[in-house]
Amino acid sequence: MELTVVVPTYNERENVAVLVERMSTALEGVSSSWEVVFVDDDSPDGTAEAVRELSIVNPRVRCIRRIGRRGLSSACIEGMLSSDASFLAVMDADLQHDETLLAGMLDTLRGSDVDIVVGSRYVEGGSVGRWDETRSFISYIGTALGRLVIKADLKDPLSGFFMLRGELLERTVHGLSARGFKILVDIFATAGGKITFKELPFTFRNRYAGQSKLDSLTLWEYFLLVAEKTLGGRVPVEYPAWAGGMALAAVVHMLTLHVLHVSLGLGFVLSQSGGAAASALFVYGAGDYFVGRRFKRGAAVFLKGLAGFAAAALPGFIYSVGAAALLDGAGVSRLQAGLCGAVGGVLWCYLVVTTFSRRTG
Repeated sequence: MELTVVVPTYNERENVAVLVERMSTALEGVSSSWEVVFVDDDSPDGTAEAVRELSIVNPRVRCIRRIGRRGLSSACIEGMLSSDASFLAVMDADLQHDETLLAGMLDTLRGSDVDIVVGSRYVEGGSVGRWDETRSFISYIGTALGRLVIKADLKDPLSGFFMLRGELLERTVHGLSARGFKILVDIFATAGGKITFKELPFTFRNRYAGQSKLDSLTLWEYFLLVAEKTLGGRVPVEYPAWAGGMALAAVVHMLTLHVLHVSLGLGFVLSQSGGAAASALFVYGAGDYFVGRRFKRGAAVFLKGLAGFAAAALPGFIYSVGAAALLDGAGVSRLQAGLCGAVGGVLWCYLVVTTFSRRTG
């Protein structure tokens, strides 16, 4: 196989057939030995089934269906590692990337010693299309952050459209974090300055069908990727993120305790119970927003997840209230007693959410 095009998907059923048709037209006469591998994160809309139907009539089409795992970067890595092709391309399924550029990318790699060819919106001849000011600003900030961690004058580090030699993947794969949605930054940062590249211009098109995956989780994952590459992988970036989240949850607990006990005059144990419940809800909401993503699947799914989380978090609630009550009875100040209970309860909730949300999300 000369070329494998890896296409990560999640809820892209309506786009896959059109993409394969356009890709076939773009590569006709350019390469006789190519395939497209869709790596689907168990899309509920039946994307994997649509790809399998295509593969029956088109031997160039393959599908890798991942269960219990999500993320564009890790999907791209798995798709590329499933191939023994000389050249590996990555592009989105939403038809925003110009598939006609694949021929130019392939010709560039064939005729030079370049390691990777990037489809760029920010070199002469390229364009972001019809983005609004907010999307343009987000891209500007993300590009600036990306260039902080790569040792190359890459104009479009956020591009999700590129083609590389298989040797480059082998050289960098063990250092890739596979975090989030911007694998190109990961590849360049991992390779350091030992990478040759060329950017080819293209115009970013509107999505053909379906909904954009760009949201706050995408931005958060990208921030963690940049932080991880900045630290050189020496310190897991989850640690400061979790510490900050636990501190916020403890603040929620103590504020609720203060309002209930001091402002409303409720008993200390009842107020501590309210604080523990409030902090647990905060932890679940934050965990679901950044990990589980149940809220995007409807209120029923979100509440079902909340019920399961509440059962798992019950020991932390009991500790939080019980420890505070015991310390209060022993003459410890109620501020210190409440804080001691809050820290233990929040810690337990975070231990629960980092396993519960990932396993059942």
